[in-house]
Amino acid sequence: MSFLMAEVPSNLYALGRSKVFFKEAAIQTLDERRHELLLGAVKTLQSMIRRWRARAIFDILRDAERQRREEIERRRREEEERKRREVEEKRRKEEDERRRKEEEEIRKKEEMARRAIDEERRRQEQADALRRQQDERYEAALREREDRELGVKRPATAVTKAPTSSSYEDEYERMMEEEMQREMTKNSAPAMTFDDGLDEWGALEPLLNHVVVV
Repeated sequence: MSFLMAEVPSNLYALGRSKVFFKEAAIQTLDERRHELLLGAVKTLQSMIRRWRARAIFDILRDAERQRREEIERRRREEEERKRREVEEKRRKEEDERRRKEEEEIRKKEEMARRAIDEERRRQEQADALRRQQDERYEAALREREDRELGVKRPATAVTKAPTSSSYEDEYERMMEEEMQREMTKNSAPAMTFDDGLDEWGALEPLLNHVVVV
């Protein structure tokens, strides 16, 4: 019974068959005890409600702080990623520019080498053509000289000493070099007649006589 739990003295109440009879002091004691129990229950409920509200506010603040920190961390990572991409892009552009300059330098060198080779080939072809032309002129002059000599008279044994092959080659080389220099300095040369050829090769008359006699 509740009044027994409230430790009401036994002289303040009496038990009947169907009723309980209290004295005034017992009723006052029971009311105070009930008020204390209700007040404790109310305080417990209030503390639980306050704790729940504080916990909810704390969770909200904690979530907001966590979101704020996550947002700050996300922005920091995005900024670092942006800077990293900018550095990589700058490095890639520098590398592409350096590679482009190297390729351009290589192309220029190859072009210069190709031009030099073409120029050397052209000069060699011109020198070969000039040499063939001079050989043809020399052979034509020899044949013309030989025909002229044979048509007039056939000379006897050569009186003068024939030049050696080394002097002939030196003289021929010198004449060829002079002719090549003249051809290189002039883009177009006038046509040469047979008399001009004889005048030009007049220095080789001893050699011609030697060849004719032999």
